[in-house]
Amino acid sequence: MAKNSSGAVCRGLEGNQVDNRMTRCHYGIKCTETYSPEGQKSGRKPLWCELEQVWNFHDGMNWFINKGHSIAEKKPLKLSFYRLISDQDSLIFKDTLQFCLVKEAPMIFNTTKTRQTIQTPFRDTDSGCTSYLAVSKLCVPETDLSKITKELFQRYQNSKGEEYYKVSYQLVLTPVSVVAV
Repeated sequence: MAKNSSGAVCRGLEGNQVDNRMTRCHYGIKCTETYSPEGQKSGRKPLWCELEQVWNFHDGMNWFINKGHSIAEKKPLKLSFYRLISDQDSLIFKDTLQFCLVKEAPMIFNTTKTRQTIQTPFRDTDSGCTSYLAVSKLCVPETDLSKITKELFQRYQNSKGEEYYKVSYQLVLTPVSVVAV
């Protein structure tokens, strides 16, 4: 047995001693953005929202953890979102958490690709080359609000007189390290 091996075992039993970590990836979620003429000029396709009766882009990305930033171990990150639902819609829904490995994450989710990985052209500032980056699915958390009566959510009425609800909720992420013992 090595001279200091028992100290290493004891150290491992204490758990992780790191309080903050530098992130290796961007982490984000696809989101809806308000229509703008500039967005359409860049090739984005607006979609009509029947509930709000407005044009939106459904291909935006909201990166809430950026690559190279410090995050605290075991400190929850609370992400606020909302979803519009009609009387017929379910109160069980899923959000896909995405990650991106390159220095600058794309602000648009390219839905023309058929695989789980999307690709967007980018210019790498380090090499000066134009290449492709991948944004990939990390996990799909499910939100179940079915036990909550819809009357507790904000109720709206659109220009056609149709009623819908704005469901505000939070996704809570808690960064933890894997410690092998």
